[in-house]
Amino acid sequence: MDTTDAEAGGRSRVLGLAELIHIPLSRWRTVVIAASVVVLAAIAYLVLVPPTYTATTVVVLRPVVTDPFSYPSGPADRAINMTAENGIATSSAVVDRVAEATGRSPVGVRESLEVEIPTGGQVMRFKFSGKSEEEAIRGANIAAETYLTVREGIYEEQRAELLKSYDSTIASVTDQRNEAQDDLPRQLGQNVTSPSTQAILDEVRALNNQLAQLAEQRAKIASADLKPGVVTAFARAPVPSSHDRAQMYLAGALLGGLLIGAAATYLLETADRRIRTIGQAVDASGLPFLGMVRRAQLSRLRPAPDIRYVALAVTSWVEANPGRPIVVISSRNHEGRPQLAAGLAISFASVGNAVYLGATPATMSDLKKLVASAGRTPAAAVTVGGAVDGAVAPSQNGHQEASPASVATVSASVAGTSSIAKKLGRLSVRTAAKRQPEALPAIAPAQVGTAAPNAPIPHGTVRVGPLEERPEGAIVVLDAPPAEDDDRGLRAAREGAAIVVVARHRSRFAAVNRLLDRMRTAGVTALGIVMVETHRV
Repeated sequence: MDTTDAEAGGRSRVLGLAELIHIPLSRWRTVVIAASVVVLAAIAYLVLVPPTYTATTVVVLRPVVTDPFSYPSGPADRAINMTAENGIATSSAVVDRVAEATGRSPVGVRESLEVEIPTGGQVMRFKFSGKSEEEAIRGANIAAETYLTVREGIYEEQRAELLKSYDSTIASVTDQRNEAQDDLPRQLGQNVTSPSTQAILDEVRALNNQLAQLAEQRAKIASADLKPGVVTAFARAPVPSSHDRAQMYLAGALLGGLLIGAAATYLLETADRRIRTIGQAVDASGLPFLGMVRRAQLSRLRPAPDIRYVALAVTSWVEANPGRPIVVISSRNHEGRPQLAAGLAISFASVGNAVYLGATPATMSDLKKLVASAGRTPAAAVTVGGAVDGAVAPSQNGHQEASPASVATVSASVAGTSSIAKKLGRLSVRTAAKRQPEALPAIAPAQVGTAAPNAPIPHGTVRVGPLEERPEGAIVVLDAPPAEDDDRGLRAAREGAAIVVVARHRSRFAAVNRLLDRMRTAGVTALGIVMVETHRV
């Protein structure tokens, strides 16, 4: 089967809305860590960083006019050059005065002083940040008052220069008029109607008019109100600080941390893609889907309907290939493979079959515990590789019983493989009394591990042994070692068939694709894929 298109689709899948929500939930630890770090940073800021108090003083500007009850026509922002006023408000004169009053350096004052000028208005707000309320209030108020003083001083200098210019012009015109008047006594003895006398009189008259106009203009300039503005709102306590509304800071930090954590989960999912759904498992493998084993049934094997239906799905292959092993394989450890292998062995044995469960020494003890805890076989003796694993002790009634912790390996009347599906389908839940180990007739020491072929047992047996053994007359289920570390599973699967196990939220796309490529290269027959629900990673 060519799975190139399926693999390409799995590598370039489009995330849906459900998966966009599911990815952060699957990697909730990353979200929690990110949110915790951001919230702890906010708490550290509130606890370790001293609060900064910000005071505001409001100044309303006005143009300098000779008539205080009349203002220039036109927009307010054109009557005063607010850009120039902003430059004066942050000038060295203002900064030095604030630095002197607050005891801070000019550089620190420039960093703490902020002047806001609303667009289209004549309002200036002086904001000063200090380490205490008193410092912030003093800095804002002094900055506003100093600005008004500096601006008024500039206007006074400009008026003084202008008045000086008017005084000089008036003095010059006065001198011209005096010179013209000096010629009048000589002309008065003559005819006053003469052209020369009329010319001198006209000149004197014109100079007097000019002096009158200059004096009037000088009087207006001298009487002008030079105040550039007025403080309408002085800064006063209480002053807001940077630590006000700490709850909102923490809430914002929590929300920001959750968003950062969610973004981090998407980045991690891009770099380390995990199989989350059945559709992804099928797309990644291109194999038939045999079943989904839930976490509760994975940890409690009696009865395990999910695993029993997986056994039903492979019954046809077992009937057609007697004696050939079914290899349960996964790419890595901790993906639910041993539990699934033990569950399949118990499912086959629960209908009267002799089952051999092969495993490596690393998982053999765990498989024994799983089979023993299932309570599906009488606890007589456990044979591993032909050796007795459980001791037989006599009971009070003269019979011999095995240790409760051991796994029984007593052969029963083995039904034909053609009836496996029927027996699995007719499986009923036994009572608790039937699940308990039954007393068996005394077995001679030489017979331990090789029970009689027609023992009157109402169900089959599970024998746990090495991976390399293949006993005759039994269904062989092998728990293969992880394919990433050991190739014995693929070697064993070449003799039979393999069931690929993927763990939801744990198995990686890359590892599963690598395992399938190796199986195809080795010529292994894959019966299908089983998804096991494990703990999220």
